Amino acid sequence: MDALFGGACAAQLPEDQYPALAEMKVSIFRPSPAGTKLTGTGRVLKRGKRLLFSEAEVTDESGKLVAKGSGTAIPQRA
Repeated sequence: MDALFGGACAAQLPEDQYPALAEMKVSIFRPSPAGTKLTGTGRVLKRGKRLLFSEAEVTDESGKLVAKGSGTAIPQRA
């Protein structure tokens, strides 16, 4: 989840900034056996003046939702 949040937020920032994760909440809905191919998607819901709000989802090979999360990032100078 952290990588999904970070990637989505970093794409919204200038090259001289990075998103420092301030808060993250993750809900896990089902287990995934070892070797299961998982797919993650992250997106920024709102970019404010000081914070970025994002969410992410992880699905398994059959498209079932495995986990969902939300995060808040603070842009920092590199």
